[in-house]
Amino acid sequence: METVKSIYLRNIYEEIMKRKTFFLIFVLIFTALFAVVGYKNGINANQNSEEQQKSVQAYQKNITDYEDTISEMNKSLILAQEQIDQLQSYVDKSIYMHLDSQNIRAASAQFAVLNSGNAGNVLTSLSYYVNEGGLLEELSDKYGSEHIQYLKEVIMSSIGGNILNITVYHYDAEQAQKLLELIENGINKQATQIAKVQGDFTIQKISSSNYLKADIAVSNTQNSHLNNLKNFLSNKVDLENKRIAQENGKNSYIEKNASKMAAIIQVNPLKMGIKFAAVGSVFGFLLLWLYHSMRYILGDKLKSKEDLISSNLLVIGNYNVKKGHLPALDKSIMDIQLWVEQYQMAKIFINVLSEDEIAKSVVKDYIEEIDQINLPLNVGYHVSNDVEELRSMISAKYCIMIVQVGKTSYSDINEQIATCKKFGLKVLGYVVVD
Repeated sequence: METVKSIYLRNIYEEIMKRKTFFLIFVLIFTALFAVVGYKNGINANQNSEEQQKSVQAYQKNITDYEDTISEMNKSLILAQEQIDQLQSYVDKSIYMHLDSQNIRAASAQFAVLNSGNAGNVLTSLSYYVNEGGLLEELSDKYGSEHIQYLKEVIMSSIGGNILNITVYHYDAEQAQKLLELIENGINKQATQIAKVQGDFTIQKISSSNYLKADIAVSNTQNSHLNNLKNFLSNKVDLENKRIAQENGKNSYIEKNASKMAAIIQVNPLKMGIKFAAVGSVFGFLLLWLYHSMRYILGDKLKSKEDLISSNLLVIGNYNVKKGHLPALDKSIMDIQLWVEQYQMAKIFINVLSEDEIAKSVVKDYIEEIDQINLPLNVGYHVSNDVEELRSMISAKYCIMIVQVGKTSYSDINEQIATCKKFGLKVLGYVVVD
């Protein structure tokens, strides 16, 4: 193989995670620094000149004026729509608006008040009953409360002498007659109540008739209501056009002054600080990632056991200063015993690529354990430079390499691999010290 060093994102990630506390502090420092800068910039941005402040105030006042005008027009539109709905409902549902002014179906009756010394008061009471009193309430049982409001304008009463005249208009002759009969029954019942106050009297129907009538006043009234409805609709359209014009004017004004206001508009220092803090955290993260990436790519020292594993090299043991041997040293010795049987090994060589005290301590552990299985061994720290150590390794034919993170270089590992290949030696595995 040409090289042990493998470049993977996970390798860089693992390198960073080993120093995650420092990483977090570094990012927080950048976040805080950028937040302070952003907050100060926000404060400085608010220090406008007097002329700029007047421009901002004038701009905000004009926007407020536009919004107030639009708000008033919205209220007027709501009122106009209510008027339209009310008048449209009247036009659609009222009996009066469905009359044909040239062919009105009329039903009338005349009632005389007799044998009474207070005929005038009696007639006034009866007329009030028909026009304003309980008649309409009684008719609601027959016609329903929704339509009773439309009956008042087609029921007319008048007084002449001791005569009460009742006339009913309708577009249906049968309905006109039916309504007149209901009114007659109501008058007869009401007469009993009036007699208790005005004294006894007699009410007598002296005539009734059904006829077809033309009334230009009806046509004029209908046209007046229809014209009012048209005016309301036109007024609504006019208000909507004015509101659209105001909204367009506001948008155009904002667009026209956008660049000018952006330069002098008041800035919230806190929001500016938060934005800068977000940028600072991202910048700090990327900077630290870049630093470790370059350090990892350009550095020649072993970074982790994963580098060996990624290069398909067998790692038989790992020693960590805090956690000790991982897996347990017994497991590594068991692998060596199996290799002894498999390869009929007579000797083993430990090739140590670090002279650090921790690495020497690991070598000592392996020597003690291998001695217990009665396997002869030799140890070398300078195989590349010491001929005797090289001869000893060649004569053993089998070796394990002990490498140390941050101490052993990739070039040293590659050199030893090349040496073993050159002389036909088998590297059983690697022990990584970190």
